[in-house]
This record gives sequence, C-alpha cells and structure tokens, in this order.
Amino acid sequence: MLTSDINGYSLTDTGKAQAAGIAETIGNARIDGLYTSPILRAVETAQIISEKCGLKPKVDKRLMERRMGKLNNMAFGSQDDMNYAMMEEIKSGYKKGMEPWKDLQKRLRSFAESVRKGTTVIAVTHHDPILAALGIVDSKYDDYYDSTPIAMASATTIDFENKRIISISGNSISSV
Repeated sequence: MLTSDINGYSLTDTGKAQAAGIAETIGNARIDGLYTSPILRAVETAQIISEKCGLKPKVDKRLMERRMGKLNNMAFGSQDDMNYAMMEEIKSGYKKGMEPWKDLQKRLRSFAESVRKGTTVIAVTHHDPILAALGIVDSKYDDYYDSTPIAMASATTIDFENKRIISISGNSISSV
C-alpha cells in the first residue's frame, strides 16, 4: 500500500525489531543530530534509535514520504502493480496529484543544505526521499522506478559535502 498519511500506520513488531537492529548497527558512532519524518512509523523508528544514541529526534517535514495524491492508501496486488501505477502517474504529468520528483528533490536538498557542515546526522525517512537524496548526488537515481532497492529499516549513507554515496541499504559501494 502506498501512503503518505502522518498517523496512518504504526510500526509492527517486525518493524520495531528492524528499528532496534538498525540502532545496534549505528552503535556508538558519533552522531550530531537525529531527524525524522513526521510520519508515525518514522517517528517510532527514530525513538528506538534515540534510545541507543542518546539524542532527541527532531521532526522535520522535509523528510516526509512523497505525497501520493489520489494513489494515497491504495492497495495493489503486487509490487509490479504498484510500480506500474506510479509509472503511469509520472507519464501522465502527475494528473492524480503525486508529488513531482523535482519538488521532492527540492525539499530533500533544502534539508541537506540546512545540516551544519562537518556534522553527522541520522535522517529517518522513506523510500522515495532516499532515492531523491541519492539523485541529488548522482543523477542516475531518477524518477521512477529505478532498480535500486531500499530495504526497510536500512542505512543509506550520503556525504553531501563531498557529493559521495557511501552506502545504499547498508551495502558499501565504490565512490561516485
């Protein structure tokens, strides 16, 4: 199901376990800030991470999932069905009200530029904002639907200052 509702869906027990796992992965790394999308499942994930890193999460609307327009809360029979519906929306020029890619990238760029240089932050966000952030650094990550899987409760690391993607979903990659 596609959703950009703020209070629509809480973390499941599996989601809580995944969030605890990513908190352990982060471990005792030096983190200067913890930011989260206002969407409930992201806030809950940030809260679990905050217990490990000791930072209070700051809610930032720029980290929200992509606005889905009339596709919001639609159920699809398969991932392929969902991808097809999104591709059709993009090809139509966003006639059903889905947030255009350039607008999504604009708000992710705004967030990245607001982070103080030389700091390391965690931003708890969602699939499309992660792809949009990757696309800011490397234009091969484009709207939509590229072949880059973003696993739930995974860590993607981007160095915006040096325009480098360090890892996607926890898998190290060569510098871009």
